Amino acid sequence: MSEALVNSTDLFVTIMEMAGIDPAEAIPDEVTHDSVSFQYSLSNPDAPSRRDWLYADRFDDGLAGVANGDYAMRDRRYKLVRFRGEEEFYDLREDPYEHVNLLAGELSREEQAAYRSLSERVLALRDRGQSP
Repeated sequence: MSEALVNSTDLFVTIMEMAGIDPAEAIPDEVTHDSVSFQYSLSNPDAPSRRDWLYADRFDDGLAGVANGDYAMRDRRYKLVRFRGEEEFYDLREDPYEHVNLLAGELSREEQAAYRSLSERVLALRDRGQSP
């Protein structure tokens, strides 16, 4: 079993590599993508993750809906979720089934730092997505 962080977008370059296609040569420079190959972890499950975090969002009304949309952002240990406008924060190492929302209590310094880091990353991604 691999602990690598993998997003569905990673299938894009992984399948290309498995088919013997060099993504750097095949994908035009003007095409923006965030696909990261995970082929290495298929043959070496102990290999370190090439991703530091994963992000997914859902919003309606095009880019106008970004500000109020739901999202999930996680790193290797923590996960920040906004669902129906309410944030939840989990320690996936201690609570892999997400039963204890850490925001319901007082966060430790480590938890505060992780929460702040994930929140800032979400804001940076969403700000970039709203730029013309």
